[in-house]
Amino acid sequence: LGYLRDMPINKPRTLAIAAGIGWSANTYNQNLQIIDNNGVTEFYDLDEDDIDYSKNKFSTYLVEFPLEFRWRNSTPSDYKFWRIYAGVKASYLYSFKSTYEGDGGNVTQRDIDGLNRWRYGVMFTFGYNTFNFHFYYSLNPLFGAETTDNNYDIGLNPLKIGLTFYVL
Repeated sequence: LGYLRDMPINKPRTLAIAAGIGWSANTYNQNLQIIDNNGVTEFYDLDEDDIDYSKNKFSTYLVEFPLEFRWRNSTPSDYKFWRIYAGVKASYLYSFKSTYEGDGGNVTQRDIDGLNRWRYGVMFTFGYNTFNFHFYYSLNPLFGAETTDNNYDIGLNPLKIGLTFYVL
């Protein structure tokens, strides 16, 4: 959910810069068990340990700050037009919640170590009229940590693919 202020930079208004603010809620189903061990966050690969679980997910909530360069073939009298928007986005992750239900009980974690709270990414949108395809790729990983059981980097650079609906 967000708002972008479109600021045309040429007389026919086909080129623009847009800056804005938004809010994002994301849920990731996963195969990592996240445990707080006396203030140290530990990650375990559930597939390698062959652990049975019914729920294992985490949610993130972010405030976003997008900046886009925009091209469109619109006219003053026609609101149905092609568009191509490319840009960058900085986000601040203000809330995190991990929920695990399975072998060993139920575990809920908030505010873990190794979480990169500032997120940076690139985005691209193209389409016609109201319906547009949207892509976002995070340039920095969500976690700056390793799994505890085999010491490989978790990383996790989110890729979002979806539809954006513009209302004029």
